Amino acid sequence: MIRIGIIGCGAALHRNHLPALRRLPHARIVAATDPDPARLPAVPAFPDAQSLLDSGGIDVAAILTPPHTHFELARLALARNCHVLLEKPA
Repeated sequence: MIRIGIIGCGAALHRNHLPALRRLPHARIVAATDPDPARLPAVPAFPDAQSLLDSGGIDVAAILTPPHTHFELARLALARNCHVLLEKPA
């Protein structure tokens, strides 16, 4: 089972990524973080990306945050041997 951690739970997650990720038979969203707790899906929540990544409980970090945060978050995830799902803005 591939364990996915979501970093950033805005419209892109709820409109696009969440429906697609939930259809993957061998993957589960197991953790998430967002500054607005109301946007978090029903999974264990972490106070910030650093805490989520430090937990060691994910295989993939889906980074769904504003573009100016992408580099640092991807660097942190890769340093922890996580795969990274990262999209550039349209």
